[in-house]
Amino acid sequence: MLTSLTNQLALIAAVYGVVSSLSPMLQIVRMRRAGSSESLSRSYVMIGAGGYLIWFAYGLSLGNMPLIVCDAIGAAMQLTVLWWAYRLDERPQAA
Repeated sequence: MLTSLTNQLALIAAVYGVVSSLSPMLQIVRMRRAGSSESLSRSYVMIGAGGYLIWFAYGLSLGNMPLIVCDAIGAAMQLTVLWWAYRLDERPQAA
């Protein structure tokens, strides 16, 4: 019975990890709609990306696929937020 509960929790954690890793898409959508990244804390996003990369490396060292997948997605999403932030800053501003 304990193994069944552990497997169920593992599945829930993996699904939540992927959903959570995709959550930076909300920030990207908001920045694109606003046409600006003015309110974004780039330092906060960089710290988050660094955390995901560390956990990704740890997952690789363990060969733990749920860690690898969730943290690869999370790191990619955080870096995508930064890319959009810099891209929006480079656009010419309306006079």
